[in-house]
Amino acid sequence: RSRIKGIDDAFSLFSMDEHIYIGLRHGLRRLNVTDHKIRNINDEIFVVTNIVANKHSAYGDDKSILAGSAKSLWAISHPTNNNLTRLKDYPVIKTICYDSDNNLVIGTDNGLYVTDQEGNTTHFTHDARNSGTISGDVVWCVYRDRDDNTWIGTNDGISLSPQKRTLHIHNLHHITGS
Repeated sequence: RSRIKGIDDAFSLFSMDEHIYIGLRHGLRRLNVTDHKIRNINDEIFVVTNIVANKHSAYGDDKSILAGSAKSLWAISHPTNNNLTRLKDYPVIKTICYDSDNNLVIGTDNGLYVTDQEGNTTHFTHDARNSGTISGDVVWCVYRDRDDNTWIGTNDGISLSPQKRTLHIHNLHHITGS
């Protein structure tokens, strides 16, 4: 086990080609796995929580990466990293992924945001009066399984959207029995 100098408080890791992107509390770094050199990409992005490859034509080419932070969604050109663009502000981004239609799915402290290929964004939040909404407003994780079911982990349970159909909610008290 060895420690990489200058890397503290790592929040996220992402690999692309021969590079590992490291999201930190204060900034974003890129490690070249061939020569083991670390390049500082930016120190001003605060709390880089998640990094994914860009599959979204509205946000640049397929060689860029997207990084979620405490305040915004960023696009970073790869492998040059010469272009860093703030795409949109969001409340604290906790997770980023793609659904089966390659829509960008962003979990935040204020619900779930889904952006289609044309750049249209839909915001989903919890509504106690509607059983078809997500189980809580703090979305910690989103997972798409091999059957294209989308699982949404929130501060108050798990929501399941089976193959683009109606949302089912499993609240914490149903999961834990308490």
